[in-house]
Amino acid sequence: MKTALIIFTKEPLLAKVKTRLAKSIGEVEALELYKLILEQILGLQVEASKLVFVEAYTPTYQKHFDGLECFIQVGEDIGQKMANAFEKVFENGYEKAILVGGDIPLLDEGVINEAFEFEQAVLNPSRDGGYYLIGFHKECFSQKAFEIDFSKEVFSQTLQALEPLHVKIGKELFDVDVLEDLRSFDTLNLQSKLALHVKSFLATLPRISVIIPVYYEKENLPKTLKHLRANARENNYEIIIVDTPLKTTIEDIETTNLRTTCAPKAGRAYQLNEGAKRAKGEILLFLHADTLVPKEWDLLIKSLHVKDKNLAGAFKLGIKTKNLLIKVIEFLANLRVVFTNTPYGDQAQFISSQLFNKVGGYDEIPLMEDVAIIKKIHQQNLKVEILKQKVQTSDRRWHKEGIIYTSLRNRVLSTLYFFGVSAKRLKNFYKF
Repeated sequence: MKTALIIFTKEPLLAKVKTRLAKSIGEVEALELYKLILEQILGLQVEASKLVFVEAYTPTYQKHFDGLECFIQVGEDIGQKMANAFEKVFENGYEKAILVGGDIPLLDEGVINEAFEFEQAVLNPSRDGGYYLIGFHKECFSQKAFEIDFSKEVFSQTLQALEPLHVKIGKELFDVDVLEDLRSFDTLNLQSKLALHVKSFLATLPRISVIIPVYYEKENLPKTLKHLRANARENNYEIIIVDTPLKTTIEDIETTNLRTTCAPKAGRAYQLNEGAKRAKGEILLFLHADTLVPKEWDLLIKSLHVKDKNLAGAFKLGIKTKNLLIKVIEFLANLRVVFTNTPYGDQAQFISSQLFNKVGGYDEIPLMEDVAIIKKIHQQNLKVEILKQKVQTSDRRWHKEGIIYTSLRNRVLSTLYFFGVSAKRLKNFYKF
């Protein structure tokens, strides 16, 4: 039987491939990784004919396809392009064909050979809810598989579209879209050219990413940064400042030895998630611009991460004030955390990048995003570690809005949120 392996890819060009991954590791390294993965896939030794379907490419890239049949992808969207590729292959006399992406690091001969054992159709899931491999016998080819919504639940939609065909479900693998995917790949301790490159690259990255959302913080931020650096024991961290689309702060500060970016929308949750997308560290520390960390904050966090890669934690709350009533509020806030295990954002929440991705990051809601993520962590049957060392946060909001009012409002809003009132409704009672 005449069989074909369709390799669906694009020309490796700077800023054109692995754009999500490039947010954290940079466009140059993202390009290099894409090249290595594609080289590995093109070099697979399989019995089927290898046919490369590529987007329009420059003549200088032709050398990558020496000895392979190449075709230009045709269609308006990804679904049409894949469907047209299968039709082209079947028109050329092939009876069975499998299509794979060009960015699956664990795709090997064993996976391909096992997949070709299907009778009517085959579909191999990817970890993100999509698929990395799909195949058909010529007589069972279904156009419906490529008419789905490719923005969500791609695997389940495709499986449903293939009914009533007998579909062989293959091995689940993952592609490389975010930095955590590279770390997952590295834990396998493989010895391929790609694996050795990944291990070498990961060794150069900082352990902690400090993510600071800002909104008109040009006065407070320099003090916070100076204190952060002065109280770190080691230099194995990075700082990411995330502004709103209005650029309220980043154009007015010294940006040496830190990275700056803007969230796509206004709102702290959007800022926190945008910083996480660009982070290189294994641990994400979310720090308010008016909050000072304790001495040797980095070692305190890393010592916990060594024990638990699914780390979530925060420091005890300290409020920088001489006001006795605010000190009572500080005491009660820490007492609340003892009973609820729910630290707020002003306690400098820190989460391993592995766990952060697992729970889907911060919910992009108007407020209470710091409470919502802790709730999701608790749903994983995990406890949030509370370090005894205190952060020192500014008392400015209590003085600005009134000590009694601010405290009562926060307690009422958090209680209502706990009982199911949406953050959108609560926003009407909260001043930014």
